[in-house]
Amino acid sequence: MKAAWNVRGHTLHGWLATASIILTSLALFGGTAVAAGQLLGSPVAGAVVANAVMFTAGMIWLRSRAGSGSKGVPVRTVPGRRFWALAGSALVMCWLVGQAGALWVYSYTGSPGFESHSQVKQAAPVLLTLLLVLVLAPMGEEMLMRGLAYARLRRHLPPVAAALLTAGVFSLLHQNLVQILATLPLGMLLAAVYERTGRLTPVIGMHIVFNLLSVALPVNAVSSLASLAFVLVAGSVLLVLLAALYAPQQARRRRGGVNPRRDEETALTGR
Repeated sequence: MKAAWNVRGHTLHGWLATASIILTSLALFGGTAVAAGQLLGSPVAGAVVANAVMFTAGMIWLRSRAGSGSKGVPVRTVPGRRFWALAGSALVMCWLVGQAGALWVYSYTGSPGFESHSQVKQAAPVLLTLLLVLVLAPMGEEMLMRGLAYARLRRHLPPVAAALLTAGVFSLLHQNLVQILATLPLGMLLAAVYERTGRLTPVIGMHIVFNLLSVALPVNAVSSLASLAFVLVAGSVLLVLLAALYAPQQARRRRGGVNPRRDEETALTGR
């Protein structure tokens, strides 16, 4: 007998399958990070292994599902210059708002978790840290949050709702208030880019640029902006940019121009 419970046309079985895949992916990611960190004696090394495992496992999963009828991500499109201009501007604003907001909150509340995280990174070899921050973390985290979690949630939810959920989980993965505030806006932007392009490559690239800005620019470059007034004004600009990125997608979805049920492997590779 078919399940009677239904949300937006999707059965309870479908929701449970989605929750199972997302939770299993999170458990694999977190469990690998902890186990490898203890084995290698370095949390940074553990994170390197976890992100490499996550990306590889995600690729294997998506390829195994190719052609099997498993679907759930947007159709690949080729955005125009206007989209990339908006996305590039939003990326800069994400970094400014995230960094300024995080520093402003940190100046009032502090963050032992962030301080501990910074000490661990400083104690690790520089090349290992750069490998993690500029290569493997963007690859592993985007496979987890956009390639798997967002793609599954889009089976049941509209773009903004799926983006809010994945952006929230993405920020919570960083496990301290400072980094949560710094990465939450980024998660919303990356979901919008993935929704429009249907590919992980540009999303990973933007994540790398975001991390590169954080590595290359000193804290002093942003400290003067760490005020409530700047966060409110710049945050308002960022909201306008994100709304502009999401609005055309919502309109196409209502007109039937976006098919949120295409093959996951095709979306990943673009073939």
